[in-house]
Amino acid sequence: MSRTSRSVPALALAAVLAGFVLTGCSDAKSGAAAVVDGDRIEISTLNSLVEQAADARESVGAEPVPGVEASQEELTSVLTDKVLDEAARRAGVTVTATEIAQAKRDWAAANPGTAIETLLARQGVPASQVEHFVRRSVLIDKLIKAAGQDPRTEAGQQKVVEIFRTTAESMDINVNPRYGVWDPADGLVPTTYGWLTPNQIA
Repeated sequence: MSRTSRSVPALALAAVLAGFVLTGCSDAKSGAAAVVDGDRIEISTLNSLVEQAADARESVGAEPVPGVEASQEELTSVLTDKVLDEAARRAGVTVTATEIAQAKRDWAAANPGTAIETLLARQGVPASQVEHFVRRSVLIDKLIKAAGQDPRTEAGQQKVVEIFRTTAESMDINVNPRYGVWDPADGLVPTTYGWLTPNQIA
């Protein structure tokens, strides 16, 4: 399961959003996993994220993500963040440290005896990224509310997907085809190099 579909409130929406992220199918510049509005996501940076995710899973005895799938998962997460941040900028939505802390408290109250850090580590989120990941959840909720919808409803989920797709389509996103291609009907269609490790495709 993708790290973008964890059970922190509203994060399940990110799994739906992930299909709209890889909107470009032309070659990214040499050495880049993707280029977003001129901002390069280096393959070396992506490989570092993959290693951190693997270490997080290993620390709690979770199953590793095999082959290039791990790179595709991390790239999807990075691009999801970039599109969500642009959508938030356009909507005038921000997230404060206080809101992140409250979201963590709310989650702990609803899930007694389960540490959010442990849960996310099983899905490849290292401790250093937990607050960032919770921020994404809060940001999604606030985007839905800013659009006049309830995050807990199907209409709210549909609205944020619409916002995300519209934002992504207006951005210049080019993804290195070694990680996959975008198909309007099928979403992300991964390129399969199952026998390669992330470093071997750099």
